[in-house]
Amino acid sequence: MAAKSSHSQNLFLTRALEKILSERELRRSQHQELRKACETALKEIKVELKKPSTSSSPEVLVVADKYYQPFELACRCSVPRITITALDCLQKLIANGALRGNQPDPDNPDKRLIDRIINTICSCFVGVQTDEGVELQIIKALLTILTAGTVEVHGATVLQAVRSCYNIFLASRNIINQVTAKACLTQILTTLYQKMELEVSGETAARNGSAVGSSDQPLTPADTTSTRHDSEVVDGKLEEVASELVERVLAKVVRETRERGEGEEGSGRADEDKPEDPHPITSSITHDDTSSLNQSDIVGTPSRNHQGGSGGHHFRSPLQKDCYMVFRSLCRLSMKGVSDIHDVRSHELRSKILSLELIASILQNGGEVFKAEEVFIGAVKQYLCVALSKNGVSSVPQVVELSLSIFLALFQTFKIHLKMQIEVFFKEIFLNILESATSSFQHKWLVLEALGRVCNDSQHVVDIYLNYDCDLSLFNIFEHVIGELSKIAQGRQPMELGATTHQEKMLRVKGLDCLVSILKCMVEWSRAHYIDPATTGLNTVRVIRADEKETAPGQSVANDVVDSGTGGDGDERGVAAGGWRHGSLSGKLGVGTGGGEGEVGARVEEFETRKKRKEKMQQGIQLFGTKPKKGVKFLQENGLLGDTPDNVAQLFHSDNRLDKAAVGDYLGESDDYCKAVMYAYIDQMDFTGMDFVAALRLLLSKFRLPGEAQKIDRLMEKFAGRYCETNTKYV
Repeated sequence: MAAKSSHSQNLFLTRALEKILSERELRRSQHQELRKACETALKEIKVELKKPSTSSSPEVLVVADKYYQPFELACRCSVPRITITALDCLQKLIANGALRGNQPDPDNPDKRLIDRIINTICSCFVGVQTDEGVELQIIKALLTILTAGTVEVHGATVLQAVRSCYNIFLASRNIINQVTAKACLTQILTTLYQKMELEVSGETAARNGSAVGSSDQPLTPADTTSTRHDSEVVDGKLEEVASELVERVLAKVVRETRERGEGEEGSGRADEDKPEDPHPITSSITHDDTSSLNQSDIVGTPSRNHQGGSGGHHFRSPLQKDCYMVFRSLCRLSMKGVSDIHDVRSHELRSKILSLELIASILQNGGEVFKAEEVFIGAVKQYLCVALSKNGVSSVPQVVELSLSIFLALFQTFKIHLKMQIEVFFKEIFLNILESATSSFQHKWLVLEALGRVCNDSQHVVDIYLNYDCDLSLFNIFEHVIGELSKIAQGRQPMELGATTHQEKMLRVKGLDCLVSILKCMVEWSRAHYIDPATTGLNTVRVIRADEKETAPGQSVANDVVDSGTGGDGDERGVAAGGWRHGSLSGKLGVGTGGGEGEVGARVEEFETRKKRKEKMQQGIQLFGTKPKKGVKFLQENGLLGDTPDNVAQLFHSDNRLDKAAVGDYLGESDDYCKAVMYAYIDQMDFTGMDFVAALRLLLSKFRLPGEAQKIDRLMEKFAGRYCETNTKYV
């Protein structure tokens, strides 16, 4: 087996060099260096093959890494035919395991040869003027390298390979190359994240089996031979898989492109009342788009604030860091703005759509490591959620649809970590689009489709109600969604100008479907917990606690609800860092044996009390907006706010639902209690190290100045005293 593999690799390397040497253009004088390099390499290979073999290795294996220079020169050649031949040979050498590039680069010992190989391959792409055949060979070579098991690539080299495929998709005039580049990117990312999952699972299995499989007996020669043989068999299989993978991807791309072309020729005009299918992003690409690429639009281009850094995160392995860097780069790409004229052929829009599609594929195929590791959870919060907040309100329906699909994937998998982000998404995107009269029919339809998927899961509905509507300081998502769906179902929602009657009817039916789904979910969820007192004793209800049944990532988390504090004493907005927290309702209510009646009743009563207290809080906030003193008194009488001035001041700082003008009027009042609140309010602010204008802006960002001069004087006098107190060195 080893002899056969070595012979085939040596034969292929020789034929690859001879194929380059046989090119007609190589006879020209400008290619003299390339011709000499090929001839020298062939002579050295023949000399090495004539060397006598040792008993341990019956076949002399010529490693292609030593003879890489001819291929590098051929790739840098300006003749597309020679470049295509060189790239094809490199791809096949890597697929066959003859070229691995694991040793240091002779010209740069700090890097490995594989980094130089990828850099050479990527440099063959020079923009829109690149030959179509060269583009295709670049894609094939990069796909083979990043999916082969015999080659190990990490760091900036991975980003460079992804960047090249990304640029080919944007700049190529050949639709087959565009679709191939997109399929290549998807396959590379899938393989990258699968390797990360397998790496962690392999480490876990090794730790678990180390104690069982440990042995003090040394390996015998037979064992060593068997191990080497198994390794060669595995390498051979990996090479075959890599080659088959490349051919399969290319065949699939060609087939899909032909089918799409036939479908476009035979399709008629689409129904204007139905939202268009935004998935095929290459159907509108023409050969006239020759605008050059901007380097800032490319994956992996370091910014001034993030050059080569990973934010100080700790990674398990280089592979995990690669996955993180690629994910972060895609999120940044999706945040880039587009021009006001939304040309579907523009690089900006196509780049945004491609990045969102790749992010969606990562979320759909992500394993347990991606869902549980802190570095990826942090990346989702810091980059992806920001990208979704920008793209969710885009005027391009395709961008909105992709953003909504990504949000649904996050809601299914990461909701225990994204409590505050989910609130913002529902409030600023879902409800904002449905309530706006300027939102198009297509945008509203996409939002209703997304809401319908959320409403079809009974546990999602319960989770939303318990974690938001029963939280003292958060937005009533469930209540507002029900209210807006009711308006849509009754035809009372604002519609854009020019909307047809049929479109309005479709929205009404869709809104009604969502309401029916919510009712079905509520019935389904409560049916499992209903106890008929006429047929069952009161002692048969118990609570299945969270520690009795572990909640898997993405599973229902009805028990992860934040405890509500009273007034300014409890900082419920601290959940922003920790997401959904445990401790208020334990698991699902189920039927079982034994006691638990009192505990179940206490949990249910606790949530009823929370909801009533939140309603009282909303009444107090509403009253505060018209009559500030009465509003504060109402909150204090209902136990929602402490009696001390510090409690009131802390409420003014923490609750952004309070009317800013009313806060300013209250702080400027002349009675002793309001003055004490004003003093406590300003004393709770820290102006240390701030210049006077910045400190004044910070103060006025929390409330609006009252109109009376006396109130302003009192506020400014206290502010001046506090500023001087915290900045003694500068005053």
